Amino acid sequence: MPPSGGILIIFIFIWQIGCIIPNEFCIMTNTLTDVHRMFAECFSEPEIHAYAWLLSRRQAEGHVCIGMDEPEALQAEIPYPVCPPQDLMAITRLVGVPGAVKPFTIDNGRLYLNRQHRYETRIVERIRAMTANGAARAEERRAMLALQAALIRSLWWLP
Repeated sequence: MPPSGGILIIFIFIWQIGCIIPNEFCIMTNTLTDVHRMFAECFSEPEIHAYAWLLSRRQAEGHVCIGMDEPEALQAEIPYPVCPPQDLMAITRLVGVPGAVKPFTIDNGRLYLNRQHRYETRIVERIRAMTANGAARAEERRAMLALQAALIRSLWWLP
């Protein structure tokens, strides 16, 4: 079924308005609606902008970090110049190693927001502690299960 005349007229009107709006206004509204750009520009050092923009974008996609080589590979998509990743810690005071009190953390060739790195580190430490504790108590649990199995057999007169 073809669109009704009213919908077609509204579409044409919106399309014409879009053609009349100057490019400066379109660029300004894109900047206002680009959350990743707004996040990147919160930092005063321009060397971090490309990395912050990409990290924000990746977090919106569900990731917690970016590989340090990603910005160079995606340079065409990133609206900022990309400085070499090996120089990032030397150039900017915003990037540190794990445990440093800085907004960004580099660990194993990946860039994290410091908060996300701390969360991920805590989760890994807790998983390791649980598995270590479980292995240490495995023999104790086996003995307890054997006692319970013997009790169940005696209650049901099983051999």
